[in-house]
Amino acid sequence: MWKLSQTSSGIVRSHARIALIVAAGLLVWSVAPVRHASHDALARTQSAQVADTVRVTFREGTNMSLALAPDGRTLVADIQGVLWTLPIEGGQARQITDYLGDARQPAWSPDGQQIVFQSYRDGGWHIWTVRRDGTGLRQLTSGPNDHREPHWSPDGRR
Repeated sequence: MWKLSQTSSGIVRSHARIALIVAAGLLVWSVAPVRHASHDALARTQSAQVADTVRVTFREGTNMSLALAPDGRTLVADIQGVLWTLPIEGGQARQITDYLGDARQPAWSPDGQQIVFQSYRDGGWHIWTVRRDGTGLRQLTSGPNDHREPHWSPDGRR
């Protein structure tokens, strides 16, 4: 947990530290399982292709959520307004929405083929769906009112 200091420079340092940690986590999260490298080994490979990576574990987050697929094998996470899928055992994360839609609160369809979420893509919170592979983006609601926190009916029809 981060504590903000009373001074404005302390707050800026704290926010910068948080942003750096989140950016590092997003950069490394999509990397396959990891071997830890010593600093010397990493320095030797900087000019060549780097085979070793660093493992990052998220224990907490702000304004993010996770949903487990019905088959128990895949997670979908909203991190900084982007949806990512990731195998439950770890490994390669796959971005399935763009950076502009502010995609939040994902939920899997009962058959595990689609994900419903709220998005601010058109200037209001509306409900959208996307296939698990990131194709087939479709807006379900519209209008002046916000539509948030979607979930599927048990039969998957609504």
